[in-house]
Amino acid sequence: MTTMVSRHRGFSLVEMVIVIGIIVLLVGLTVAVLGSLTRGSETRRTQDMLTLIDAAYQEWKNVAERDITYGVDDTPQVGVTYEVAQDVSPGNADDHEATDEVISDLLANAQSKAILANIDSELLRPANPPVHDEPKLQDAWENEVITVFPGRLWVAGDTYSKNIDGTIQTEFETVFGVCQGRRIRFVSAGPDGGFGDVSAAGGTPQTKDNVYSYPLEAP
Repeated sequence: MTTMVSRHRGFSLVEMVIVIGIIVLLVGLTVAVLGSLTRGSETRRTQDMLTLIDAAYQEWKNVAERDITYGVDDTPQVGVTYEVAQDVSPGNADDHEATDEVISDLLANAQSKAILANIDSELLRPANPPVHDEPKLQDAWENEVITVFPGRLWVAGDTYSKNIDGTIQTEFETVFGVCQGRRIRFVSAGPDGGFGDVSAAGGTPQTKDNVYSYPLEAP
C-alpha cells in the first residue's frame, strides 16, 4: 500500500519580501487617505467657523448701523476711542489680539452672539480671567486667527497703494490679503500653521492652504 505524504512548503525569502512590501504599501495608502480626510474635515470646520464669524460681524454692523472702529493702539487719532486696536505692522506675537477684541465686541451684541453660539466650543472659548480676559478663538489646528482691517480712505498725494474700494493698502493687507468693499477679513493659516506673504510672487508656500472668511480677490 502506497502511503501519501503531504508536503508543506514554506514561503521563500523573496515571497515574504513581496508580501511585506504589499502590506507596507497598503498601510501607507490607508494613512495617506485618512490624513487627507482629516485635513479636509479640519479645513471645513475652520471654514465654517470663519463664515459664522463673518455673519456675526455683518449682523453687528446692521444693528449698530456702522462698522467696528479700529486703529493702531499706540498712535490713536485725537479724541477717538477705538473698539479694536491693531499693531503697527504684522509679524508680531500679538497679531491675534485684534481678533480677540473683535469677538468680544460681537459677543456684546445679542444677535451676533446668537450666531457665534453655533461655533464649535473647541474653537471659540469664553473669557476666563485671570488666564485670559477675552474670548480665545483658534482654528481646527489650534492656531490663532488673524483679523485684517481695510485701510483708511485714500487721498490725493498718498504714498500708499490705492485699493479698488478706494482705501489705502495696509501692511496687514499686503501680507494677509487685501480686504474687499471695506470689509474686515478673518484668516486662518491652515494646516501648516504658517501665513507666509501673499504679496510674494505666486504667494509663499505657506499661503497656499490659508482659510479665509471670504475669498481673496483674483490677482
